Amino acid sequence: TIGSYLDLSGTSFTNSNYTVARTKVGTYWNLDTAGTNSTFFYINSSAAYTTYLNTITRSAMYLYNCTITGVGGNSIAMGTSFAASLLHVDRCTLAATNMHIIYMSAHLLTGSVHRFTNNTFNNKYGAASADAAPAQGMIAYGPGNVYIQAGALVQISGNTFSAVHAATFTVYITSNGGQIIHEDTNSCPTIGGFYINTVAIAPPHTIHIKGYTKLTALSILHTTTMNMTGESIAISNSVIGSCTLQFGASMGLSALVNGSVCTTSLYLTSGTFALNGVITIIRVTTAAFSLTAPRVEQTVVEVTNSTIMDTSYNVVATNTNVTISKVVVANTFTITGSHKQSNFIFSNNSMPSKTANSLTLTSFTMIDSYIAFVFNLITTTQVNAINWVSSPATGTTILMDNNTVGGQAAFDMTSANILGNSTLWLKRNLFYATAAAQVTLRVRLQGGKLRHDETNRHQVGILAVYHTGNTAGDIFLVEQSSFASYIYSQTTTLYSNGDYVRINRCIVPSVAVTMGLALGSTFIVNGSTIATSASLAMTSAKDSTMGYQFSTLTAPTL
Repeated sequence: TIGSYLDLSGTSFTNSNYTVARTKVGTYWNLDTAGTNSTFFYINSSAAYTTYLNTITRSAMYLYNCTITGVGGNSIAMGTSFAASLLHVDRCTLAATNMHIIYMSAHLLTGSVHRFTNNTFNNKYGAASADAAPAQGMIAYGPGNVYIQAGALVQISGNTFSAVHAATFTVYITSNGGQIIHEDTNSCPTIGGFYINTVAIAPPHTIHIKGYTKLTALSILHTTTMNMTGESIAISNSVIGSCTLQFGASMGLSALVNGSVCTTSLYLTSGTFALNGVITIIRVTTAAFSLTAPRVEQTVVEVTNSTIMDTSYNVVATNTNVTISKVVVANTFTITGSHKQSNFIFSNNSMPSKTANSLTLTSFTMIDSYIAFVFNLITTTQVNAINWVSSPATGTTILMDNNTVGGQAAFDMTSANILGNSTLWLKRNLFYATAAAQVTLRVRLQGGKLRHDETNRHQVGILAVYHTGNTAGDIFLVEQSSFASYIYSQTTTLYSNGDYVRINRCIVPSVAVTMGLALGSTFIVNGSTIATSASLAMTSAKDSTMGYQFSTLTAPTL
């Protein structure tokens, strides 16, 4: 056929003795046009058996308002070749009893377009008690060994999917350079999975998912080294068992998970780089959340209004803004990676953990950045509400303001992390330890600056500041706190330039202060109760002030 069309409107195929691969076929299409512009219509028709599209080349085929039930087979099966052609399935009622509804067993070749719009899919597999467990689906390309080739397009929009068997999936497509559009106009109360894989550079995919109510697994995987530009991924108002999003090397990535429950996990992994993108997690509930990105630049990352059991944040960021706010974390939040010339805002989060190390910073390098922990509740019934390990800061300001931090131990910096030209600024925080032998606050500096003013409160535990480098104008004021002991210690051969230490109106069993070569430094204990001993040691002092004034003194050693 050249420049012709065939119209099968209003026909009904109710019986079939013809089989292909043991499947009864209602209509069989083998269309390989020598020319172009040949069109085939299958409209207002019905078939009790599979519509089999064997070879469709340089043709356009339209299925409108058809009812096709694949009794013992697929509703629509596509065989050996589909090249430079269009298939549009619209407003059809499609069902299958024990196979995929749409099944493609060969590659979708260059120049071809598949559109599935406004259809009703009903996979009845599982209705019979004898049905076994193998997964069947709604739209299946392969699965796994069939590709959407470069220059081909699959569009899925406005459809309604339903299934009986728990293993039934909605979509399984692998792109080898082709484009996929799945819009959030699809109604998907299915109980199976959704799988899209990309193995080669492709035009930007638009994968928008909305209203999945019983999705056991969502997997969108791009090869991590593959270049992506303008990719748009959005999941909203869905209930998903496990959700995995893996991106390639992306430019302008837009990734959104909104208003959804990911029962088991939500894992996001970027490719070798992510530039000029936006990653947003909002109103999500999940047992485990992980964000892993080996290189992020000029990107906005936001996690907000969510409830999470365990969180892993492993991001290497440059010129990036990260906001984590209004998140409830029931167990642990672990931060690793690095931030350079970036902003990291951690605010209004609630972390009432029953496990050790509610918030952990480990191997998290901060360079020329601004890091803020503001208005957070970070507590644990075990040790270390905040555990700060091997996470050095250089040229960085770290602000902790209006936080409640407590547990058997509260804030423990277990290695020297505040390096030269960095400032740790603490104000209006409550630090408490339930065990006297543990720390309310332990800070270790190596040339960095500490600003701790009298608006902070400490209860029980040990308050300790250690210097292993020269200091420059440290300010440490403690007012109206009650704790087990106070330690302010610097390596004796190093300089204390303008350090200011004051303990005012506190109840402290013991105080021990060691300063190095003190130049213009001040140490004052005023109006406090020190039950056992207070000691001050300076290697040398010049233009410095040391003062003690005790309001209550019980057998002290001074």
